Amino acid sequence: ARGRGEERPQHVEGEGPTAVKMMRRAAAGARVAVAASQRRGLAAAAAQEVKLPIQLYGLSARYANALFISASKAKEMPKVEDDLKTIQGWMAESPAFAEYVKNPVIARSDKVKDMAQVSKGMAHTTQGFLAVLAE
Repeated sequence: ARGRGEERPQHVEGEGPTAVKMMRRAAAGARVAVAASQRRGLAAAAAQEVKLPIQLYGLSARYANALFISASKAKEMPKVEDDLKTIQGWMAESPAFAEYVKNPVIARSDKVKDMAQVSKGMAHTTQGFLAVLAE
């Protein structure tokens, strides 16, 4: 019940737990944005160095393009292609393996460990790619 002539209390920025939380969230968001822009910059630089044979679009295309660029740079393209054909064969021959790979309920950490075991002897690019997919 303030009168017309009374002043409202001034809010001082930065005071109180809510302002601190908001500032922390903003700082965290800025760090994420900077990291994302750096990744995009690196990906764009990598893509410029290796010519993709065809333009693909969408989420799966990003993974395919990244694998192609990585395999090309590492000069592992024939080995990666053979590795992918092997994995494709496993998925066709073993419904249990295919179901395991597609199952979102299995913990990511378990899948990463299992994909590392499965990919032993494969190209380093293939091993890294499977680790990314398992995450």
